Amino acid sequence: MQHASKNWSGHFHGGRLEAGIGRSGGGKGREDPDHAEPDDDVTGAGWATPLAADLGLLAVALCAYLAATYLMVETEGIAPLQADFRRRALGAAAVSGCLALLGLVLARWQTPVLWHSLAGRGLPLMVLALLNGPIALVAVLRERPRIARLAVAGQMVFVLWAWAVGQWPYLVPPDFSVVTSAAPDITLRGLLLTVTAGMVLVLPSLWWLFHVFKGRNPAGNPVGP
Repeated sequence: MQHASKNWSGHFHGGRLEAGIGRSGGGKGREDPDHAEPDDDVTGAGWATPLAADLGLLAVALCAYLAATYLMVETEGIAPLQADFRRRALGAAAVSGCLALLGLVLARWQTPVLWHSLAGRGLPLMVLALLNGPIALVAVLRERPRIARLAVAGQMVFVLWAWAVGQWPYLVPPDFSVVTSAAPDITLRGLLLTVTAGMVLVLPSLWWLFHVFKGRNPAGNPVGP
């Protein structure tokens, strides 16, 4: 009984961050002979850490920021409603900015592996994210919702890709890489074919959805008396 408990504890220790990021294939994946057993948790002791809480709140704040800027565009011509979403965007911008800076500080002292990833290969994208932040904020302040929407979307892209590029080729350092976590080749080929066939059906439906709901309604702008 003790042996089984110890065994399961080891599995959960090695897999708790893997569940958060996700493995790209089904089953056990391919084994890496250099990392047959999970090493010590170099990514920051799991979920219950200040950095984990900060990153979770940052994700929520960025989503709120992006949603508010999108709704600023959708409410163009309705000044009171757009002003409300502008205030929400400014609040989300302030919160997400503070959480992002706090996350960098926490990463520097709590998770050196993550910090070195961001300060290494991920540095160019991190610099772009830091430069892009004020652009998005100024666009919101000056009531340029379309520029703000593009800038905030770019902000999220820069942050996520800085993380991915910085720790490449690992999904969960140092045990799970992109190659060792991949599904067998036959599964990947089948997935590619399935997705391709699905897109043939989905893309026309998606185009029609946007055409109906995002196109201008002729009845809403009558011409003539």
